[in-house]
Amino acid sequence: MIELETKVGNLEQSLIGLPENEENKPQSSELKTCKKFYESEMDEFKRMDDYFNPTKPDLIKLDPMVVFSKVEALGWYGIYMQGLIGDNNEEAPTWFDLVERLKWNAWDGKRGMDSHEARVEFIAGSRVVLTDNGESWEHPDKAIMNQEYNECVEANLASGVTQDEIDAESDRMMIQQKKESEESTVFIMQGHEYKSDWINNMEKHVKFLDNQHRLHTEDENSASII
Repeated sequence: MIELETKVGNLEQSLIGLPENEENKPQSSELKTCKKFYESEMDEFKRMDDYFNPTKPDLIKLDPMVVFSKVEALGWYGIYMQGLIGDNNEEAPTWFDLVERLKWNAWDGKRGMDSHEARVEFIAGSRVVLTDNGESWEHPDKAIMNQEYNECVEANLASGVTQDEIDAESDRMMIQQKKESEESTVFIMQGHEYKSDWINNMEKHVKFLDNQHRLHTEDENSASII
């Protein structure tokens, strides 16, 4: 009888595809994607500007006219514009419009500075000013997202997923977020719509302006010859 029961047990195992001595082996776990906090340099750069922007009352933390002198405010404006657009290729306002001319000069004074370096300097400086005035520079969603990420990792580990698998999936999502963040940047200048990252957009815009200027000059030269 015992021999018969053993044979039946072996047959059942072969039918369900379970090797002998692995009846209690757990099923493969389903990996849950754990979303890490991610903020691009450009997103943080623009968020820092919001904290000093009087036109955004829901986001502003410090009044720039209170925490900065006029000279300091102009300096920060120049760094911001260099980080946002790059070299100043706008026509200089006349001195009759004193404020706009001073802003133009502040921006033009940063000519040649790498846009990435300007953004890094603006972000670092903003963090210092916010901290010195008792304000947080951290993203408002960072703490809760980090907590949710840690809880997700713990749940994955408890279900049998490895840390390497968790990290690989999280990194894949972060790369996708970065790509989507770059592609979602859309703005219009002189009737032309631009997408992707700001630096490439501005390079295209400058080339467009240079080409328009060249064509205009050629037309004027042709007209003078005629």
